[in-house]
Amino acid sequence: MISLQLASIPEGEARPQQTLRLSTLCWWIHRNTPSIAAASGNIARCALAAGGAAVMQPLLGRLGEGVFFSVLGCVSGVPGWGLIFAIRQYGMA
Repeated sequence: MISLQLASIPEGEARPQQTLRLSTLCWWIHRNTPSIAAASGNIARCALAAGGAAVMQPLLGRLGEGVFFSVLGCVSGVPGWGLIFAIRQYGMA
């Protein structure tokens, strides 16, 4: 069986943007101590990755690789199409 590190698989741009926003918020809160902001960002990123792996790994084992990644693509792709439609219909603002 191939061991996959599912937490490292990006789901569009959502995960990097969440990490960037959280890091920026930590920096604003701890302006005078940037090492605290960096440590907080690392802890939050590790927690998000661990949570994602804890949810995805059992599903991968039960569904198999082909079905799992097809479902993952639909779960991340269908809302993306909906958001693109909403942006084109109603604009960015």
